[in-house]
Amino acid sequence: MAQYKRKSPVPSQYLAGLSPAARKRRKAEIKRRRNQSKNYSKFSTDFVKGKRRKTKKSIYTLRYERQYGSKKSKRK
Repeated sequence: MAQYKRKSPVPSQYLAGLSPAARKRRKAEIKRRRNQSKNYSKFSTDFVKGKRRKTKKSIYTLRYERQYGSKKSKRK
């Protein structure tokens, strides 16, 4: 089986419909993010004036809490 090097490490579907300048920026951003650590810390956009932003709970969270109870209720 012949080994070959891909022309671009970025799939073409990620670059479809972009201008050449935007295509270059997108490729650079994908390459930069590939080398970053997989840190799933909280984003700065999750906070407003230092407090956590209120968000709607997912249906899966609601189902879990209905079945097993929430963490807050178990602390008491």
